[in-house]
Amino acid sequence: MAKPGYIKLLKECARNTPVVGIMPLLGNVRSRKIVQEIADRRWNPFITEQSGKLDHMIKHLTILQVVLSGVYKEAKTLSPAILGLLAEMLHIYDATFAHPLRPDQPIADMDADDKAWFFPQWPVVQTLSRYEIDGKDKDDGDMCVKNKLYHPVLSPGIIAYLCRHGVCYGFNIMSKPESPRMPFELFVTRWPTPPRRIVYDNACRLHLYCLNREPTFFKMSHFLVDRFNMLGHTGCSKSYDMAKYAASADISKINLECCEQLNSILVKLKLSLSYMTFARVAAIEKVEEDGSAVVAARPAIVVHLRLDVMGDLHFQHLVAVVIILQPR
Repeated sequence: MAKPGYIKLLKECARNTPVVGIMPLLGNVRSRKIVQEIADRRWNPFITEQSGKLDHMIKHLTILQVVLSGVYKEAKTLSPAILGLLAEMLHIYDATFAHPLRPDQPIADMDADDKAWFFPQWPVVQTLSRYEIDGKDKDDGDMCVKNKLYHPVLSPGIIAYLCRHGVCYGFNIMSKPESPRMPFELFVTRWPTPPRRIVYDNACRLHLYCLNREPTFFKMSHFLVDRFNMLGHTGCSKSYDMAKYAASADISKINLECCEQLNSILVKLKLSLSYMTFARVAAIEKVEEDGSAVVAARPAIVVHLRLDVMGDLHFQHLVAVVIILQPR
């Protein structure tokens, strides 16, 4: 049986999470250099007094620092096997992003004003590619799975995209059960550069979905699960847990209450909108800022639903799946 100090490390390695999820270097040159120095025996974070490097690990490579600390406390050293494991993880990290970024694909015969999407500040800038893995994804019993509500007729609701302060960039109306494809499609087609951080209750699965299709595009994006939803995540790495990054001011200051604030307002509209067709849904509130329509959730201003959307599909329940974004 493994010694207690090794158990956390073995658990992390056994989780159904890509290496780049366990070790989120995020294209950070300093993070990459620090891990390489440890693997090459040029620096031991638990002996050498270089607090700057250790502080960097605690803020940005929290779980890696915790598991290595557990091993060192048990064995009083980082064995060749552990250092070899780190070297292999770095090799996998480099191989994951070895593919060049795909060239921009200009829009051709594509409706940039999709009826189910409302992002006035984010027009479509490129098309979505076809990927070999599409249609081949299979649910893994060890992968975190979000409980979904299905209805044969009614729409599952909306996905709202908020900034870290709670202002809503826009939303899309779901015609099918929630899927990682929806936010993936938004980022790839409407963001020239993907967000720096993506906080989502199904972030681990979204991260894997993105890595299987556009790994280099999402190389510097940090996928996180908020502390309220992380309790249901038993199959993925703790590196996705926002609560583990308390030492990072940027992450700890993200307003997570905006999710509940938005849904607390939407619930007031549920009875009047739940069984309307999209064609009959009225505009709730629309804000004009510098002459252009925007959507806000401050939280008093909620959603502007289009009047000409998707025919006779009805809402199942007016609940927003909230994704918090932090641009670069």
